[in-house]
Amino acid sequence: MKMFVRALCVSCVVSSMFLAAGSASAAGAFKIGAGMFFDNNTPGAHLSIDIPVGEGSFAISPFADIFHKSEQKIYGGGLNFLIKRPVGESSQWYAGVGGGFASVKTLNGSSSGAMADVVVGLEFGVSEKAAIFSQGKWIGTFGGSSVRNFALQAGVSFGFGE
Repeated sequence: MKMFVRALCVSCVVSSMFLAAGSASAAGAFKIGAGMFFDNNTPGAHLSIDIPVGEGSFAISPFADIFHKSEQKIYGGGLNFLIKRPVGESSQWYAGVGGGFASVKTLNGSSSGAMADVVVGLEFGVSEKAAIFSQGKWIGTFGGSSVRNFALQAGVSFGFGE
């Protein structure tokens, strides 16, 4: 849990630096949602901030994922590098890779260490500053209690900037 809190704090500091240094015309997004990690069908929550880099379609995205079930708990946080492309007038798809730190607790013990992830998703605009997102994510942790599997997540995205 301590590693998760540290990763979340580092993500917030990094995101605030990019927000302060970013372009005034850039638009970012704050995402909050829920999902399922398919290792033991563990439900969980997702939080991220997409911060545009330059004027292009690239973004960095500090994130935190929590998957919790009585026999398994996974806390992860880090940074993704995303490519975003429009699909129609109010929707876009995105893909990215990243990593960070994770803590895995199972009935057999617990461990903390590095994690990696790959994400692919869609955002469907419902208003000028709000969208619904759906994403698939492969998550792999490294260490004593390593897990590697897919998660599906969905939620709401709130735009800021621009």
